[in-house]
Amino acid sequence: MKLSLNATTGTLHLAASSSISSATSAAELATLFAPAPVEHSAAHGGYTHYFIRAVPLDEGQGSFRLIYFHQRLDSISFAFYPDGQAHLSWNDWSEQQEQRLAAEYDAWLTKQVGSRRQFAWGTVWAEYDPRSGGSSIGMRYAL
Repeated sequence: MKLSLNATTGTLHLAASSSISSATSAAELATLFAPAPVEHSAAHGGYTHYFIRAVPLDEGQGSFRLIYFHQRLDSISFAFYPDGQAHLSWNDWSEQQEQRLAAEYDAWLTKQVGSRRQFAWGTVWAEYDPRSGGSSIGMRYAL
């Protein structure tokens, strides 16, 4: 799969024929991400989280977290790693490496959508989260 993000629509293209948009239902996730398994956590306060790990991508492999609020896609968080780096142990982790990865994700976003981060359809960002120790790209769709 080759990831790309459409700045006009907020559609995240996974491959030539599959994509995620604010209209994507949770029921579609198993088909979109096959053969990777889709895991989910029970709804709390109307929110349900779906996790998809080890998704094969042209960039290596990726992981995705999709959050639905009352069955409507609210946000997506995703990360991609070169082959062989997705499952490094905590012994191989460093804050500098994660901050560098966040900068790479920000550069990817700039290549995809330019320097803007807010759009009519929602907001995008790249960040390093010191609480989780990980970096990711995030998207939140406007209500």
